[in-house]
Amino acid sequence: MRNLLSREVNLPQLPSRLVLSLGVLVIVFVPMLAIGFDQPWEARFLAPLLVLMFAGVEWLEHRLYHDQVPAKIGLFFLILRIVLAELATRAINSPLNVLLLALAVFEAYFVFGSRISNLLAIIYVLISILRINQASVIFNESTPIAGWLVQNLALVFLLIFARALQRDKEHQRYTEQLLADLQISHRELQSYAAQIADLAAVEERNRLARDIHDSLGHYLTGVYIQLERARAFHTRDPAQSLLAIQEAKQAAEEALRDVRRSVAGLRETDTAFSLRHALTELLNNLASDQLQVDFQFSGDEKGYSRMTLLTLYRTVQEGLTNIQKHANATWVKLDVVIAEQQARLCLSDNGNGFDTTLLQTSSTDGTGYGLQGIRERIGLVRGEMTLTSSPQQGTMLLITVPKNPLLLAGKS
Repeated sequence: MRNLLSREVNLPQLPSRLVLSLGVLVIVFVPMLAIGFDQPWEARFLAPLLVLMFAGVEWLEHRLYHDQVPAKIGLFFLILRIVLAELATRAINSPLNVLLLALAVFEAYFVFGSRISNLLAIIYVLISILRINQASVIFNESTPIAGWLVQNLALVFLLIFARALQRDKEHQRYTEQLLADLQISHRELQSYAAQIADLAAVEERNRLARDIHDSLGHYLTGVYIQLERARAFHTRDPAQSLLAIQEAKQAAEEALRDVRRSVAGLRETDTAFSLRHALTELLNNLASDQLQVDFQFSGDEKGYSRMTLLTLYRTVQEGLTNIQKHANATWVKLDVVIAEQQARLCLSDNGNGFDTTLLQTSSTDGTGYGLQGIRERIGLVRGEMTLTSSPQQGTMLLITVPKNPLLLAGKS
């Protein structure tokens, strides 16, 4: 397809008007070479010279203007052709001289259009009627009407050919315009494809950024907290310090498993994913003596897309990370309800809470990337997010997502 658009397409064309005109003039000129010396000088020298001048007019017009002859210049050449044709007819009574006037009408078709050329053709026919007896003499016909018919058949042929030639040129221009438009459309499609590829790359980078923040960020936060705990109890309670190190090791191992799951998901998007199992494993790793976890899950995940279920999982993961880092909570509750048309998730804690009006400031200075990532994820699956919190009153995150976001996208 690209080669077809890039190469030049040469369509078959009718002979050009210059070739046809010169061919007609050759037909008129060649018999004049056989004129004997017993004929008047007008027939031997003037008539051939006039025909050559007629041919010179044809060549000059084509050389200077090709197919774009201005109307005034075209009128000048038309009058010149008629004068030369009339002089040649008076110089020699050749049956072919009538082709010169017909040729003048033929050329007028391309300069002035069909209306003017048809008007000239009517004038030509009327003049030929007035000269009908002369036509019979020229063509050596005993019946005047026979010579008149032969004289006008040439005109009819040239006008028909002129119309065919004009249509051929219009078709050629139309085809070239279509090809040019197709090439422009092809370039635009290539540009759009490149833009789509760039947008897809940006979206993929954003998705990877969210995954890294929500998954590795969660586990690294846990590792950091446990290591801080181990450092704090290193001298006071070695047993607690060792326990914290073991829990940090478990968090690091879980982070490694999560990375492997993510890589496997990138390689094979059809891999089965169980939200209930993933959340259970996540919360089991989180529960400790300092943090009580209450988990409730109801409903059937069947029919929900992997993207929707992963969105819920990453949302819980990021929410738990925020609780560990900022809330100082002793109790966390997670309720997940998988209904027939939508899923609902509610994550709450009894921690410090915060003023939700500060979220806008934190999102602009970059410190609130976690909640920003949650919003982006929920938006991609056409879900809704509600965050409720007050200082010293804990925090509640409510998420609802549709079962099939693609159906909602088709209706919008």
